[in-house]
Amino acid sequence: MNKYPIAWFAVVMILGLFYSSVGFEWLVTFVLAVVLAKQIEILNKLNK
Repeated sequence: MNKYPIAWFAVVMILGLFYSSVGFEWLVTFVLAVVLAKQIEILNKLNK
């Protein structure tokens, strides 16, 4: 799981934005988190 420290750092930053945002920004943040998670999933599959 520590293969992508930069990706996990980005997740932490997104979570920080999530807690400090409201309304439409919350939706954008949620979408970004989902997209990032999917990209990490794809990277994991490519590296196997």
